[in-house]
Amino acid sequence: MKKTFLLMFALLCTVLQGWAVSFTVSVTGGTAQGGVIYDGKTYTNGQTIEAADDYEKSDFSAVSIFGYTGKLDLDRQNMIVKVAYTVCPAVSTDEKSVWYQIKFMTGGAVLQDNGSGKNVTTANADATKANQQWRVLSAGTNLYYIVSNGDNYLSFSGGKFQTNASKNQAIMVKLPQSSSKGYYEIQRNGTSQNMNQWGGAGAGKELGEWNAGDPNNPLSFIEVEYIEPSNLFSTDAKEFWYNVKFSNSGLVIQDNGADAKATVQAASASNSNQLWKLVGNESKFQLVNKSGRYAHMVQSQTGSGQTHLVFTKAAADASGFSLKANGGGYEIKWNGASGDKAYFNQWEGASAGKNIGLWSSEAGNVVFFVDPSDAPAMIEAPITGASKFTPKNPNTLWYKTSAEATKVKYPWMEYALPLGNGELGCMVFGGVFKEEIQFNEKTLWSGPANVVGAGGGNRTFMNFGSLFVENLDGDINKNGVTNYVRYLDIEEGIAGVEFQNANGTKFTRKYFSSAPDQVIVGRYDAEGADKMYLFFTMEPGESIGANDVVYDNGTIVFTGAMQSVNHAARVHIVSDGTVITDDDGISVFNASYVEFYLKGATNFNGDMNVLNNYFTSETPTAVSKRAKKEIETAIAKGYEQVEKDHIEDFTAITKRMTFDMGLQTPTVDTKTLVDNYYPNNENGTSTKNDHLFLEQLYFHFGRYLAISSNRKPIAAPNNLQGIWNDRGTDSPWNSDVHTNINIQMNYWPTEITNLSDLHKPFVNFIIRGAKSDGWKKVGQQYNGGHGWSVLTETSLYNSMSTWGSNYLVANVWYTSHLWTHWRYTQDKEFLAQAFPVMWDCAEFWFHRLIKDRKVYDGTYVAPDEFSAEQHGNEKEDGTAHAQQMISYLFQNLSDAIGILGVENTGLTTEQVAKLNEYLEKTDKGLHTETYDGGWGNPFNGVKTGEEMLREWKYSPYSVGERGHRHMSHMMALFPMDQITPESEYFIPAVNALKLRGDAATGWSMGWKVNLWARALDGDHAHIIIKNALKHSTTYGTDQGQGGIYYNLFDSHAPFQIDGNFGVCSGIAEMLMQSAHGYINIMPAIPSVWNKQGDVKGMKAMGNFTVDFKWSAGKCQAVRIQSHMGAPLKVRCDKGAMALNEASVKVNGVEVRITTDKNGIAEIPCEKDGIVEIDFTTATGISSVAGAGNANADSPIYDLSGRRINETPAGQVYIQNGTKKVAK
Repeated sequence: MKKTFLLMFALLCTVLQGWAVSFTVSVTGGTAQGGVIYDGKTYTNGQTIEAADDYEKSDFSAVSIFGYTGKLDLDRQNMIVKVAYTVCPAVSTDEKSVWYQIKFMTGGAVLQDNGSGKNVTTANADATKANQQWRVLSAGTNLYYIVSNGDNYLSFSGGKFQTNASKNQAIMVKLPQSSSKGYYEIQRNGTSQNMNQWGGAGAGKELGEWNAGDPNNPLSFIEVEYIEPSNLFSTDAKEFWYNVKFSNSGLVIQDNGADAKATVQAASASNSNQLWKLVGNESKFQLVNKSGRYAHMVQSQTGSGQTHLVFTKAAADASGFSLKANGGGYEIKWNGASGDKAYFNQWEGASAGKNIGLWSSEAGNVVFFVDPSDAPAMIEAPITGASKFTPKNPNTLWYKTSAEATKVKYPWMEYALPLGNGELGCMVFGGVFKEEIQFNEKTLWSGPANVVGAGGGNRTFMNFGSLFVENLDGDINKNGVTNYVRYLDIEEGIAGVEFQNANGTKFTRKYFSSAPDQVIVGRYDAEGADKMYLFFTMEPGESIGANDVVYDNGTIVFTGAMQSVNHAARVHIVSDGTVITDDDGISVFNASYVEFYLKGATNFNGDMNVLNNYFTSETPTAVSKRAKKEIETAIAKGYEQVEKDHIEDFTAITKRMTFDMGLQTPTVDTKTLVDNYYPNNENGTSTKNDHLFLEQLYFHFGRYLAISSNRKPIAAPNNLQGIWNDRGTDSPWNSDVHTNINIQMNYWPTEITNLSDLHKPFVNFIIRGAKSDGWKKVGQQYNGGHGWSVLTETSLYNSMSTWGSNYLVANVWYTSHLWTHWRYTQDKEFLAQAFPVMWDCAEFWFHRLIKDRKVYDGTYVAPDEFSAEQHGNEKEDGTAHAQQMISYLFQNLSDAIGILGVENTGLTTEQVAKLNEYLEKTDKGLHTETYDGGWGNPFNGVKTGEEMLREWKYSPYSVGERGHRHMSHMMALFPMDQITPESEYFIPAVNALKLRGDAATGWSMGWKVNLWARALDGDHAHIIIKNALKHSTTYGTDQGQGGIYYNLFDSHAPFQIDGNFGVCSGIAEMLMQSAHGYINIMPAIPSVWNKQGDVKGMKAMGNFTVDFKWSAGKCQAVRIQSHMGAPLKVRCDKGAMALNEASVKVNGVEVRITTDKNGIAEIPCEKDGIVEIDFTTATGISSVAGAGNANADSPIYDLSGRRINETPAGQVYIQNGTKKVAK
C-alpha cells in the first residue's frame, strides 16, 4: 500500500510539473549501442526519458543492434523501460556449437547442404534435418566460416556456392547487415556482391551472387532449439513422450509389436506406436514405447551382414543406451556395443520401412526428440456446414466451411473473402479454431520514389500484416461446430461467419471495412448459454521494416519505416468480457460480445497538387497516433452506429446501378455454383437459373471490387491485385501498377456502371504523375527531354523498371482515361485540368514520331515500338497498337480545343498548326491484309481471301504468335472507338478478332468480352464469359489457366484483379454502348439472356443515366435522363417495335422522332430532361409539323382543348383530331 501511495504521489507531482512522466532506461544483454528510442531521440542505459502523459507502450522502441531489435518491456510500477538483447548469430567454439537454420527473407526457404562438392540449394525449412543446420566459426576479425552439420564448409566454385569437406576449400565471409531490418547478407571476403537466390525466390534454387540490397539476398539466422539432456527424461511424477526423428530422412522410429523389429516410418500424429519416453539418465537409459515395450538390441543377419537391430520386447535392455550430442540433436548409443559401431542407424538406407541397426558415429545417425505437441499445429476445428442458407441480399457469396478447412494449398487466393473501403483492405478466412484477417493499406509500397530503373522488390505493393483470433474454447476445438456458413454480402460490403456449438449456442461474426470511419471492424457475438474465450495476436508482413508488436491495455500496435514510407498498424479490443493483456497477446474471457477495430496507415500524401514529395513529415509514432484517434472516434460512436453508417454509405454506391435478369437466388453455395457452371455449360448455351445467376453475380462482384478498392479521390489507384496482397517482395509481378493494359482495365467499368467518382484515383494519379520527376525522367531518358511517359512496370510512388523500355505509348493510353472521364461527365473544369497533361503527352510524340522509313508514304510513325505478339523481334515501326492510340490522342486534343476554346488552352497559333499537321499526317494504324490460309482454311472461322485488320504496318499476321493473349491491334475497336459498326474497318476487325481465337488468360478474356460486345456479337461474347468462369486449378504463374477461383477472384493465373474488371466492363458493353456518338441499347445481348432483364442506372457518354428492360429478347422500355444537356442520339435494334414507331416522351410530352439509315434517332432533350421510350405502345403522333401559323382551314388546339393561333415550337398540339409536334 505504501509503494502504491508513493507511486501515485510521484505521478501527481509529475503532472503538476508539466504533464510529463519520467522513465529510467535499463539495458541488458546488449552493448553500448543498445538503448530506447522515444520521440525520435535515443536514450541509453541509466538515462531518463521524460514522456508525455498520454504515452503508450508503442511510443517506445528498442535500438537495433546488428539488425536485431531488443525485447522492450514497460514497467509502469517502477517507471523503468527495460530492453533485453540477444544478438545473433553467435560464433561457435570448440566448447559449444550453436546451430542455425539460415533462412531467406524472400520466399522463406533455408540453406541446405547437399554434400561435399555439390551446390548448396534452398529448401523448405525443417529444423530437424542436419543438412539444414549450420554454425558460424571465427575466421578473423569480422570474418567467418559457415559450416554445415555434416562438417562441410561453405565454398564457392563456378559462380555458385557449394560445400566442401576440406577446410582448405572453405571461403571466408562477411555478414553485413541488410537494409531490411533484422536480416544479414552473406558476402565472400574480397568481393562486393552477396549471396543471392539464383533465378527467383523459394525452395530448389541454387545460390549465386548479386548486388547488395537485392530482395533475394537478405537472410536471418534462426537458432535450432536444443533440449538439455536432463530435460528429456521421464520420471514417476512426469512423463515426456517423443517421436524419435532421424534428422536426414525425417522418419521416426516405430514399434511394430512384441518381439518385432522396429522400423522407421513417416510420422503420424495418431500413431501411438511412434511415441517413446526416455527413462534413466543420459549415460544409461531405456527407450520405452507408449505400449510399455522396450527397445532391445538383438543380433541379426541382414543383407549387409551381421549386426544388432532394434526390436521391441517386454523386458528392458540390460546394457541400456546413452546420448551423444551432435549438431543440435543426439546420437543414441547402445552401451553393449564392443566397437565403434554403436550408434542407431537407419539400416541399409534412409527410407520408410527400414530397420534400425548400429553404425559408427556420423551425421546421418542424428535424431531429434520431437514433442508431439510441437507437431504441426491444429489447422481447424471440425466443421459441419449448414444444410441451407438464405442470404439477406441475393448478391452474396457463401460457403459451408472456412478457408483453412478446405486444406487447399493457397486458401488466401482460393477462398478468403475481400473487404475494402477504397484504401484499407482485408481478407477474411472464416476460421473457427483460428481466424485470420490479413490486411493491406493501398499506399504501403516498397522502394524509392521517382526512380527509373527500380528493380524487382523495389516497387512492390506490400502485405501489411495479419490479425489472428484464436478460439480458446476446448469443446469447440475438439467437438467442432455445426450449421457453419461463411458469406460475403457484396451489396452491403459485409462478410460474416455463423455456427453453433454442441450446446446450441449460436456464434456470429461480422466484418467490414468502413469508409465513413476509416477502420476495419469485427464484431463477434454469442447467443445462448455459452460465452466466448478468444486470444488476439498480430503479425506484421515480411520486409516492411516493422518494429516488434506491442500489446498494451487492450490494444495491439506496431510501427515501422520502409525506404520511403512510414507506417503503423493498430487494433483496439472492446468487450463485455474480461480482457487481459500480456506480452504474448490479448485474452478475452467469458464474453457475449467482442469487437475489434483495426487500422493500418502510412504517411503517404495523395494530394494531387503535391508533386514529387509523396510523403508527409509524420514519424511512425505520429502515424500511429493518428490511427489511434480514428479508432477511438469510431469506438465512441458505438458499433451499431458504425455498422449503420457503413451500410448506408456502401449501398448508396452499389445501388446506383442494378442488373437483374429475374432469377431465383440459388440454394447452393458459391463453390457448388462454380463447380456446376462450366462442365454443364460447355457450349455456353445454358439458360439454367444458376448458370445465369453466376454470370449476373460476377458482374456485380466486379463493381463490388471497384467500390472496395477506390473511394478517396487521392492520386492512388489500385494495382494488379486491387488492394489485396498477402505476400511481400516475392509477389507476382510485384503486385505493381502495370501499364500495358492491366491498370487501364481496372478502370474500364467505372464510368459505364455509374462509378465515375471511383475513376478519380486513377485519373488524379495520371495528372499528378505527368508532372512528377519520375515520369518526366522517361521523357528525358528516351525522348531528349520532351514530354512525359511511363514504362510498363511501375509503382504508386512513380518508380519503374526499365523492362520493355521501347513500350512508350502507355502515356497515350493513360490520357485516354482523362478523355473518357470528360466524355462521361462533361465536366469542363476537369477537361481544362487534364488538357495540359494531354498536350505534354502529345509533345512527347511530336518529337518522337518519324516519317515512314520503309514504304515512304509520308506518314508519321512511332519508331521501334514494342509488340508483345512478335516473339524474338518485339519491336517495329508503326505498330497498329501505337498508331491507333497516338492518332486518337491528337484527335482528342483537337476536339478538346473546340470545347474549351483555343484561348483557354494557352496554345499558340503555331502549336495548333503543329497539332493539325500531326493529326493529318500521323498513320492511323488502320490497315488491312488478306488472310492467305497459312494457318488453315478456315482458321477460327476466317476463310482464305477475307480481309483482316493488320497488327503491323509492314509485317504479315504470320510473324505473330497464334492465340497470343494481347490483341494490340484492336485498340480502335475497344477500349477506343475509331472503328464503329458503320466503319469500313468493322468487318476486317471482326475477322482479326476471330483469327486470334477464344483461349486466353484471365485478363485477356476480360478484354475479349469487350471486343466481342463492340463487334455486336453477344453470343460470342458470352462464350468468352463462359470460359472466364471456369474454375482455375493453379496458383502459380501459368497463363494457360485463366478462369476464376472459388472466391470469384480472377485467375491469370495466379490471381490478378484486372480480369474481374474486364468481364464486368464487357457485360456492361453488351448491355449498352455510347462511345460512337449515340446510345445503343442492348447492342450485344446473348440469346441465353433473352428471357428478361431489367437494368437501372447505367451511364452513357454525355452524362446520361439510362434505364431499360427487356422481355423475350426485345426491349420494352427505356428511360434516359440528361444531366448536362448534351445532344442525345439513340439506337435500339432490339426494340419490341421500330424506334421511330414507338411512343417517345420528353418530360412527359410525347414527341415524334425519325431515324436515319442506321436506325439512329436524335431526340431533343435539355439539361435535367427525361426521355421515355415505350416499345410496347405505338406513337400517337402521325406527322411532324414545323413552327409557324396554323392552316386557317385546320384549327389547332393545345392539349387542354383550348384553340390556339400558333404552333408553339417544340410542343405538342392537336390538329384534325391528331396529336402533332412542332419542331
